[in-house]
Amino acid sequence: MSRLYVADMNQAFRHWEQGEIDELLAILDKCASAAERESFEWHYLRSLAQTIPRQVVVFRKHESNPYSAVFAPDGRTVASCGEDRCIRFWDAATGQEERVLRPRPETASEATSNHKEDENCVRYSPDGRLLASACEDGRVRLWDLTSGVWRALSPKHNGEVLGLATSRDGKLLAAAGVDRIVRIWTTTDQVLVAELTG
Repeated sequence: MSRLYVADMNQAFRHWEQGEIDELLAILDKCASAAERESFEWHYLRSLAQTIPRQVVVFRKHESNPYSAVFAPDGRTVASCGEDRCIRFWDAATGQEERVLRPRPETASEATSNHKEDENCVRYSPDGRLLASACEDGRVRLWDLTSGVWRALSPKHNGEVLGLATSRDGKLLAAAGVDRIVRIWTTTDQVLVAELTG
């Protein structure tokens, strides 16, 4: 084997270590001779390329750390949220940002406060018409995605809400907080139906 081939195989292996599968495959495709394509290294690296999932789309417009991302039920949209205090919606195929929802202050005192309200997690309803978001300040919001209007569910958690789940039929929403409480509301009229404490 030539020195160039050895250098190419070393470079291809470094690409595999970095998860750069497209670059690895480009080097393997560059190997033209039958001897190169029949070598142990070529086949080994080709098999390694099949072991790593390929990165398809990158979503880049968050202004700070994203905490949560979830696919819409139809798989066409991804909703994400995080430290930049908003919910962003992306085209799942292209990574293009489609929409941004930002919670508005509910009271005059909230409008003038510097209270940090990271959005910790989001969850779609099974029909994709509603989106629940959980906040650092203990609030759980239910968004109507057609209008962009949200309603804060009551009562509010005492501390961060870190987890959300919807029932299979979409009629119930559960939220878990650092206050060791799990609350369950109806999604139609936003009534608290259960409170589970640790």
